[in-house]
Amino acid sequence: MFSHLLSCLIFVGTIFIFSILLLRKN
Repeated sequence: MFSHLLSCLIFVGTIFIFSILLLRKN
């Protein structure tokens, strides 16, 4: 269960960073 939570956290974090990079690009 811990690994599942960790993978979800990494997934959300990646999307968050990706969206910030897109906002900075514009």
